[in-house]
Amino acid sequence: MRLFTRYIWHEVLSHAFLGGALFTFILFMKYLGQLLEMAARNSASLGSVAKIFLFMLPNTLSFTIPMAVLVGVLLGLSRLAADSEITAMRAVGIGVWFFVRVVSAIAVVGWGISLADSLYIAPKANAALLRIERSLKDQQASFEVEPRVFYEDFKNYVLYVQDIRAGTGASRWQRIFLADLSDPVAPR
Repeated sequence: MRLFTRYIWHEVLSHAFLGGALFTFILFMKYLGQLLEMAARNSASLGSVAKIFLFMLPNTLSFTIPMAVLVGVLLGLSRLAADSEITAMRAVGIGVWFFVRVVSAIAVVGWGISLADSLYIAPKANAALLRIERSLKDQQASFEVEPRVFYEDFKNYVLYVQDIRAGTGASRWQRIFLADLSDPVAPR
């Protein structure tokens, strides 16, 4: 029985890992453009992009683990049935409940991993992701400002930058004009 159990586990888990990798890749395609843009603009280091990728992974795995288990069970048992291996196992005295027990064990393990990911790992990864995004927004603010344009979006302030030169990590501003309009009678 152990041999059959390991054989079914191997067949189901090989399809589950392949399906999980495929589903994770498909769900990450939505964010791939933004990550590559940050890396290409040199506004974020490669390490920061890798951290963002790793911190986004637990949220994606919350969806892809159950889907991967389902695909693994369906494809694994379908392949066993297509090769008449289930019929052969049934012929030597293995009942249907044996298959149910093995597949249920796989489902419970997948459920436990997904539950731990959803309750413990994903919230901590989200908090870390927000910290990294906040620090990157602060670093990238210098890249968003265009030269020779008045920015009046700030409350009680007007910003004007004459020249901007590209640099690593941040751009360098030259000839900056900042007007403080908090006192309308006497602006500074």
